[in-house]
Amino acid sequence: MTSSLYLTILKPVPKESNTSTWYGLFDTWIMHMKPDFQGEVQVSFVSRSLMKSLYKEAYGEDRATDVLSLRHTPQPSIAQAIGGEIVICPAVARVAARHLNTDFHTELATLFVHGLLHLSGLEHDDPSERSRFEQLTHDIMSTQSLKAVSLWSA
Repeated sequence: MTSSLYLTILKPVPKESNTSTWYGLFDTWIMHMKPDFQGEVQVSFVSRSLMKSLYKEAYGEDRATDVLSLRHTPQPSIAQAIGGEIVICPAVARVAARHLNTDFHTELATLFVHGLLHLSGLEHDDPSERSRFEQLTHDIMSTQSLKAVSLWSA
């Protein structure tokens, strides 16, 4: 299938982030994963309180997380439909970047790729899935000269 996916990064964007590289990550993800949906993939950055609310709605847990991916059901009547969303919480990502001893831009890019992989339908519930998920994250990020951080570091 010829992909008719496109990326929209909504403002405000954290100033430390270099989202121009995200378009390259996005293109690489499309080539690697050949997603089975079309439309816009929208990325937004939200506060800790909004992320907490979104996470509670999605998973029933009362906490903020670093990234959420939401795949949308296609609506044939809408030509420019949103196929998926990636929501990132910079406040949680900053804490993780310090904990993982990495720069904030790399952490945000890792979360972005993590979200893209979830939009592809991948999960990481068991060790073999987690290993594949992490390998794909590293492979995609290396195309933009980025070294992914592990999302499962102790």
